[in-house]
Amino acid sequence: MNPELKRNLLLDATPFRQLIMPFAISALTYLFYLNNHEYLGREMAMNTSITFLIVMIFWGSRAASDTMMDEVSQHTWDFQRMSSMGAWQMTWGKLVGGSFYPWVSGSILLLCYVFSSARDVAAAELIKSTLLLIVIAAFSVTFGLLNTLLVVRKNENANSRQANALNLLMGLFVLLMTFSLFTRSNLYPINWYAYPIDRMSFFLWSSLALLFWAVLGAYRLMRQALQYENSGIVWLAFSLFQLMYWPGFISFDLGPSFNVFGSSAYVLLFTIAIVLTWMAIYISDNSTAVLRRLLIAASERRFIAMSLHIPLWFVSYVVLCLTALLVFSETYLWDGNGHIMVVMCLLFVLRDILLMLFFNLKKHSGRADASAFLITLLLYILFPMIIKAADASMFYCFLPIPGTTWPWLSTLPVIIQVAVLLTLVIRRYKMQWLQPR
Repeated sequence: MNPELKRNLLLDATPFRQLIMPFAISALTYLFYLNNHEYLGREMAMNTSITFLIVMIFWGSRAASDTMMDEVSQHTWDFQRMSSMGAWQMTWGKLVGGSFYPWVSGSILLLCYVFSSARDVAAAELIKSTLLLIVIAAFSVTFGLLNTLLVVRKNENANSRQANALNLLMGLFVLLMTFSLFTRSNLYPINWYAYPIDRMSFFLWSSLALLFWAVLGAYRLMRQALQYENSGIVWLAFSLFQLMYWPGFISFDLGPSFNVFGSSAYVLLFTIAIVLTWMAIYISDNSTAVLRRLLIAASERRFIAMSLHIPLWFVSYVVLCLTALLVFSETYLWDGNGHIMVVMCLLFVLRDILLMLFFNLKKHSGRADASAFLITLLLYILFPMIIKAADASMFYCFLPIPGTTWPWLSTLPVIIQVAVLLTLVIRRYKMQWLQPR
């Protein structure tokens, strides 16, 4: 047996999780049966499936997260990292071992769902829906571990409240998204790239793809925790996947001349690239040591070493610039100020990157991400509200909205912000690296 899996099973083997929770789940299932007017009917299936999702999304992700956080709080994580186990063994052990008892309780509900649906649902649809429930549960557990690994990498003194708060938000989002499984809208197919696909099949394949990326992300974070280097190729592949996936939902009711890779798709690609870059800013390792290794490798022209130290936001920003070129190729944007707005978006994202680097390059950067995020929110929300309250029209200072009189001059404030932050980042980097050791 995987030693990490065995270790987590033993650590988690408490009487509450072994006996009381499965008993409580069984009692709740029996209560569903008593309140159901039919013998194993549709209402029973709905209740058990929703309860299964609640158990796995909230308890399963919490269990996987606590497995990791317990190691950190008990100061045994450093000893584990020095063991002979590889990154995949550690990832698999914490995923399965940490969430084993939630899966035991969830399996009771899942079996009740299958038996209660067998009479009313076709065999093929029942298999798809059951697999979909399992994949959603597995994704929730994997996200719990992935999120905790990210929190620990950002701050080794982090506590479980930070990880559990993010797990709770993701759990609520996943539960809201999967609620449509229990509505009549499932009868209608989804048009993806103008091809109608059965809704349940589409949800299943999409969830499998999401689970794949989540497991791969957890594995790569575990590699970093074990002091292995990761290149940006996987993040680039993930970004390209997102750029190919979401444009498929664009409406095709625009006539035969509409091209999926036309103007509407280009704007969507640019928007997706902005979101991915923002994600990359906050999940990248922006420490001084990583930046120093990157610059040394670049000065010595060691391109393989450079690829192992390139931050994820750099990869995403390059993709963002390429999608901006696609948007620029659309002539309709040049009739208004669309091209200026694209340039302003690029500059504002660059400003956000420099702001994050400025806070991460200080000597004690424990709350660097939170500080940078808070100031970024102030720049995008509070200051524009102040401008609106003052009845001014200088929104272009804090938002990518071109002015009306001299549109190109609207880029001047953000250019100044980028220049100032770039100067401060270079200065802080030199002071941090060249200071006496």
